[in-house]
Amino acid sequence: LIEISTVERGVVSLYGVRSELFVAMNSRGRLYGT
Repeated sequence: LIEISTVERGVVSLYGVRSELFVAMNSRGRLYGT
């Protein structure tokens, strides 16, 4: 299961519920994880 939410204008966050990891995409389309 993945939860999708907006962090701020131009930034979207994807959260893996099972893995408890985040992947976000900034306004330029660059992905980064936390």
